[in-house]
Amino acid sequence: QVARRLRGDLHTTDYLPSTSTRCSPRCATTRSCQCEVYSGNYACVCQLGYSCGTRRDTKCPLNTYKDTVGPGSCKSCPANSETSRTGATSKTECKCKTGYIQRGNPIQSCKRMTCSKPSYDSTSVRAVSGCGTLTNYGDSCSLE
Repeated sequence: QVARRLRGDLHTTDYLPSTSTRCSPRCATTRSCQCEVYSGNYACVCQLGYSCGTRRDTKCPLNTYKDTVGPGSCKSCPANSETSRTGATSKTECKCKTGYIQRGNPIQSCKRMTCSKPSYDSTSVRAVSGCGTLTNYGDSCSLE
């Protein structure tokens, strides 16, 4: 972190948690008392899952998240994914919508899954299928 500061990467600010008594007045419930690593100053900074402004702090809306402490806005989940709650604090809370499968860990994208009738091997009793779990008997699934 010190090397990053010496190189001139000043656009990032790192914080360390502190006791709430270090900040005066007490922090709002959407903020926490933190010590800014480089300056040593204590401040009430925006918590994970919140977008904080000068006038109003708001929970990240559905399908967004904020995984950093301090200033910054909520980030959108990848296309075709969603969160189950407001105030998501991590990209891992973004889950692919029904009919889509996750690519990457943590999630990078959601690829549409398509289903078609299976093909049969005339010498076999079983259908050839590309899916581990089928939702409709006799269907096979593949990625587009």
